[in-house]
Amino acid sequence: MNSGGKKGKKGIRAVGKGLYWEYWAVLGALGSLPVQQEQTRLQFGIHQHQLELQELTELLCQARSSRRCQAGWKSHGNSCYSFSRDSLSWGSARNACGDLGAHLAVVSSEEEQVFLLENSNRSSSYWLGVTDREQEGKWLWVTGEDPDFRFWDVWLEDSERELKDCGTIGPRGLWVNARCSEFHRWICEKPGNC
Repeated sequence: MNSGGKKGKKGIRAVGKGLYWEYWAVLGALGSLPVQQEQTRLQFGIHQHQLELQELTELLCQARSSRRCQAGWKSHGNSCYSFSRDSLSWGSARNACGDLGAHLAVVSSEEEQVFLLENSNRSSSYWLGVTDREQEGKWLWVTGEDPDFRFWDVWLEDSERELKDCGTIGPRGLWVNARCSEFHRWICEKPGNC
């Protein structure tokens, strides 16, 4: 009888454990329903707040349309530009722009070229975001695009052309290739705030 009694207790314990886990599974399922509803409600509220924030941002941009750029930056088209007063190598200038959430200037039109020239120190050269480091003679903007509009100084004879892989805009507005290790001023460009 003892052996049967022990078997019986084990069987009850096994059934009891199974019921225990089923009980918690049912409670978990019931408990997760209100949690899921709460998550859905919160997600809806967050979405509504995001829409309101987007609308307010648009209104602010319209109200201050004349000031789309931070202090010290100049606005042209949809971009903001910062003209350095110091000189760095091309790589360091690229990193300095990156630290500001920008990139070295990319010239996309004649109007942009004129803007850059009008706002630069006419006695200095400035790094642009153009290089042929990857493939000699194949110039690319730092954004990965091919330069569509070019102001290269085509009359410049340069026996060291292969050693000069980074582009500058010179005092006369012409683009000149230079050694990336040279020190020049630079121009950063980033999208406007609105």
